Amino acid sequence: METILIDLNADVGEGIETEEEYMPFLSSCSIACGGHYGDRESMRKSMMLAKHFGVRIGAHPSYPDKENFGRKIMDIDFDTLEQSIVSQLEEFKAVMEEEGMELNHIKAHGALYNKAAEDAVTVHVFIDACNRVFSDYQLYVPFNSVMENVALERGVRFLNEAFGDRAYNKSGGLVKRTKSGAVLHNPLDILMQIESIALNQQVTTKSGKTIEMHGETFCIHGDNPNAKDVLHYLRTAWEHNGQIEVV
Repeated sequence: METILIDLNADVGEGIETEEEYMPFLSSCSIACGGHYGDRESMRKSMMLAKHFGVRIGAHPSYPDKENFGRKIMDIDFDTLEQSIVSQLEEFKAVMEEEGMELNHIKAHGALYNKAAEDAVTVHVFIDACNRVFSDYQLYVPFNSVMENVALERGVRFLNEAFGDRAYNKSGGLVKRTKSGAVLHNPLDILMQIESIALNQQVTTKSGKTIEMHGETFCIHGDNPNAKDVLHYLRTAWEHNGQIEVV
């Protein structure tokens, strides 16, 4: 049986004290760059950890909303949003260059990620901001989303991102965090969801419906209290069954 190669990522630099424990199990990470959390010091700390463990790094810009951790859509004009994203990426780039590291990807955070998944203007603003700071980059985007379509239209490279520890709804979006069962905690459930997407290109929604889903990079949330245990479980399972290899 053919082994499927995937990237395994987490959002980091968000004040989680256990980051050093789960970083070794990742192949890439998205580092908060001041919009919803963080500053140069926290970015540098995460970059140094990533460098130590051989993990690729990406920028994780957000709405400029530390109060709500970037999890609420902000009613701000697009020029203000673009400039905020540019400022976040410039801070990230400065620290990255000081550390002698290279950019692997850019991934929007929280409400900005969700808004860009369905709103073309927001995606164009996001890409415009990225283009002002980086000449070569790839995005992490949801499968079959507006973000994916606009990236294709504008010739921006991307990887489809899927979530191992979040429940999906029938439209292919994530169940809102405020809903019961939105976050998966059982390592076996997370393993089965990732394998279903990676091996069969489908996922079972919270309502029990099976829908098409693609993923080349899979996110496990670092704020999940058992993130280290989940990641260790996943890597151990794949070492034994040989179905998936994290690269």
